[in-house]
Amino acid sequence: MVATAGFNRQGSSGAIDYLIEKDHQSIDANLTAMKDFYGAAKISEMSPGEFYQEYKKFATGTVF
Repeated sequence: MVATAGFNRQGSSGAIDYLIEKDHQSIDANLTAMKDFYGAAKISEMSPGEFYQEYKKFATGTVF
């Protein structure tokens, strides 16, 4: 838990949430890149919670 505490803090209610709330232009770019990375079928299978978690990982560069 301690090892992942910094990661969870980084995206949960921080910069990523702020950008989502403000509908920043980077959100659309990230969504397009995420669709290219995962594929539309995989994204459509995700629950809203899974999608949100994967988006935060993708937007922070922790998915590769």
